[in-house]
Amino acid sequence: MTQALPSDWLTAASGGVKSKNGTWAGTGSANGLARHYRIKQSTTCHMQGLVSMPWAASTAVLLNQHMHNGGNAYVVTTAGTTAGSGGPTGTGTGISDGTAVWNYVGPQDMTIDNVSIAVSQPVTISTFTHTVA
Repeated sequence: MTQALPSDWLTAASGGVKSKNGTWAGTGSANGLARHYRIKQSTTCHMQGLVSMPWAASTAVLLNQHMHNGGNAYVVTTAGTTAGSGGPTGTGTGISDGTAVWNYVGPQDMTIDNVSIAVSQPVTISTFTHTVA
């Protein structure tokens, strides 16, 4: 997805927190799973991170799909169906969840409602806040 940075993006953050103003919208540039984002202005990358969906009970998940649970993002290493409750936890590998298996990839970052993106599919980001620890 390509979208120009909002005019206020490069201004100073308040108390270590920077929130997006307005809505960013664009279209998918390739088919596949959204797993990372990059915020660029021209050729300068200002920020990048993980994209994931919230973990959901009893849900079919695809190989390499990202979901987050408890503030952590995970990647599916064995496709399957998530458990009826709980979800993956911890920071290890081979985390069983129903018939799915996960690996920890990092702290939760940007949330998206559908990580399976098709060419020309509309993508909208309406909420995004980045906090520097």
